[in-house]
Amino acid sequence: MNQAEPTGNTAERGGDSADAEVYGAAPERTALAWQRTGLSVVIGCFLVFVASFRTHIVAIGIAAGVLGLTISALSVFAFPVNAYLRGHRVASWPLIVIAGVSVVALGILGTAAGVLTLLR
Repeated sequence: MNQAEPTGNTAERGGDSADAEVYGAAPERTALAWQRTGLSVVIGCFLVFVASFRTHIVAIGIAAGVLGLTISALSVFAFPVNAYLRGHRVASWPLIVIAGVSVVALGILGTAAGVLTLLR
């Protein structure tokens, strides 16, 4: 086998073309990864919510609750999992931006709750 030859059967599947059909379970794995990310943020928001209310930092608790409910609503209504079926193209930038912003916001809320707890 020559070193320059591809090892897989990419020629049969259309090569590296952007218009090539997606094979395998890649869309389903992507949908599951987005669901895990959203669920992790919601659980983190719930933990910050509970911890903030137990330490009487109500404003951060409310912000964490609102963030958790927003991510829950977006995952149910704005980004349905059916869009990730094989053969459908989905714009992933909105998901990446929302996931990144929500993870950063959760980190800021958790850090603020921790710092305010230590300063009390």
